[in-house]
Amino acid sequence: MWSRVAAWGGLLFAAVVVAGLGGEGIVSFLAKDAGQDVARAGMAFAFFLYSLAGLFVAVFVLSASLVILQKGIFWSWLGRYGLVVAAVNVIGAAAIFDTPDGPLGVLRTRVAPPALALWIVAAAVAVLRITRRRGSVY
Repeated sequence: MWSRVAAWGGLLFAAVVVAGLGGEGIVSFLAKDAGQDVARAGMAFAFFLYSLAGLFVAVFVLSASLVILQKGIFWSWLGRYGLVVAAVNVIGAAAIFDTPDGPLGVLRTRVAPPALALWIVAAAVAVLRITRRRGSVY
């Protein structure tokens, strides 16, 4: 069950981030003609989407970490570190109620993304080690 939850969390995370990036790009393009108020509104909407994405990251990483810890695959520290990454992203998602420069906004924009990137790289290395040891996954 947790692997399915992780898959859906990852898909929803990707969808929300792409929507946020698209909104940012459109606003950047329109800012020349529409003015600063439109640009500010677009950036606030993108910040809202990125904060919401933190919840889906937490679902993805938490579920995958539970699988890692329950099944004993990969390293156990990766599962424990994933619990921390999930918590940081849930707390960072509260940045919706803060400003980008406030403490929650800084957590969401400057702490959570590198923590997630490190977890993803470590998980990818773990997958590569298992595939190399067992041969092809196919």
